[in-house]
Amino acid sequence: MKNVLLTLIGLLFITKVLAHRTAVDIMDTEAAKVMALIKIGGETGKYINLQEGLKLLEEAAVSAKKIKNKHYREVAQASLAVEYAALDKVDEALKITLSLKDEHLYSTNLGKIASKLTQSNPKEADRLLLLAIDKIMSNKHKNEIPPVFAELSGKYVKLKNLEKANELLNKALKRVELLNKIPLIEKLQIYAEIGANLIAANRKEEAFALFKKSHQLSSKLENPFEKAAILVMIGGELAEKGEPTYALEILQEAYTTAKEIKFIKQKNDVISEIARNFSQAKDYERASAIALEISDSYYVVEGLIRTAKNQIKVKQYNAAFDLLQICINKTNEITDKQRKALVIAKIAAELATIDKQVQSAQLLKDAYKVLG
Repeated sequence: MKNVLLTLIGLLFITKVLAHRTAVDIMDTEAAKVMALIKIGGETGKYINLQEGLKLLEEAAVSAKKIKNKHYREVAQASLAVEYAALDKVDEALKITLSLKDEHLYSTNLGKIASKLTQSNPKEADRLLLLAIDKIMSNKHKNEIPPVFAELSGKYVKLKNLEKANELLNKALKRVELLNKIPLIEKLQIYAEIGANLIAANRKEEAFALFKKSHQLSSKLENPFEKAAILVMIGGELAEKGEPTYALEILQEAYTTAKEIKFIKQKNDVISEIARNFSQAKDYERASAIALEISDSYYVVEGLIRTAKNQIKVKQYNAAFDLLQICINKTNEITDKQRKALVIAKIAAELATIDKQVQSAQLLKDAYKVLG
């Protein structure tokens, strides 16, 4: 739900964990092929064959080291570490993460790894979270500290340490109000991040007050892309946290606003995210219809994959399977090889979750071939 806005405020939107200060989509850089390969390897390891997946991740690791731009290289390596952690290769994930120089990537990655360990090794999870907090505190970009505090608070909730979670949330709330020189759109994004984690910490009333405040302040945004981006984020958070009626109202406002966006890539990106969040609010028919309106097949597929994923969550397997077949057909229209491979891997992952392993395995092989 945060993807579009992350791009807007200076974050890489390929995945939430890879946020940073740049308006460049990582899939438009020299790291694109590596990012797609990491996804293919991760999904192969999770759903098809662990050793095959690890072999692909090793290949990606070699390629990642060759990325010339330091920042893009670290983004790819951070993504690689997350995939290793998802395959229970925590030592490898930590080795990569602890080598990162970027405070934001370092801290958020440690949070992800800690989350993986909350049941099996809570002591280690706690140690990693303290390390993540210490690292982000050294970040000279003070605007990045409150949202990371909020994100890490959610890991403490999972660790059943509400006291520490609330301590971080209170610090995030205080710090965000001290950020007087940041654009309104960025402050609203931070509010949404904090609000989502307030709910996780059982502070629902405060969370909805913050969402309402963000919604009201969004009316001051004159740029339709900015306004639609923050509205879709708020709507997505509300949908995810069990407030579908309010979510749908805000998502409809986002959709109306998005129609005014002039730059076509921004428009497609936002509308794809709107479709995804309509499905998060359980309006699957509306979500699919909106996604299919988009002119760029890559964004169509991204919207439909998320809709299928949300249908799978409520056991609407046949409907999800039908959407995934549409996605497969649509990938034939995507000319960018890296993006094409990326979404094929995502489709494969969803098919595997509904016991279509044979088709999933073939798609992952196809995705690898697409990369060349």
